[in-house]
Amino acid sequence: MSTPGQLILIRHAKSSWKDVRLADIDRPLNKRGKRDAPKMGQRLLARGIRPQVIATSPAVRAHTTAMIIAEQLEFDGTFVVDSELYGASPDEILSMIRKLDPEIHCAIFVGHNPGLTDLANVWADEEIDNVPTCGIVVVQLADWCVPTDGQLVDFDYPKRAFEGL
Repeated sequence: MSTPGQLILIRHAKSSWKDVRLADIDRPLNKRGKRDAPKMGQRLLARGIRPQVIATSPAVRAHTTAMIIAEQLEFDGTFVVDSELYGASPDEILSMIRKLDPEIHCAIFVGHNPGLTDLANVWADEEIDNVPTCGIVVVQLADWCVPTDGQLVDFDYPKRAFEGL
């Protein structure tokens, strides 16, 4: 049996559509995204989130969000850019979670909708319509090998009033 773990799913921060010539994967963060990502990193820090692994989609907006969050958390663990997270379905993300080292106690996955919202609903007591940009879903898992056996413990996003600990 794996060690119980805390899983944090983060949707990338708001991206720019300014340059329509850019491929979807190459879109950077816009002004709001650059403002929201550090704020949400600070909220994670205030909650005592200390990940050992951060895995991110290679999309510029997701990778940049992950880097900003890592900086806010003073992250010194393993940083993974995984092409499978770009457009991943809930089942694909669950498959990645199952591959986590059993000694990991906290991991962050930074990716995209609709996969993140659909996966968040695996654990939600009530339907989450949408994990907004830079939204954070925190799940307590009893076992990395059975990631569907978890409990949603927090759902936060930039426009929600922060209540601290």
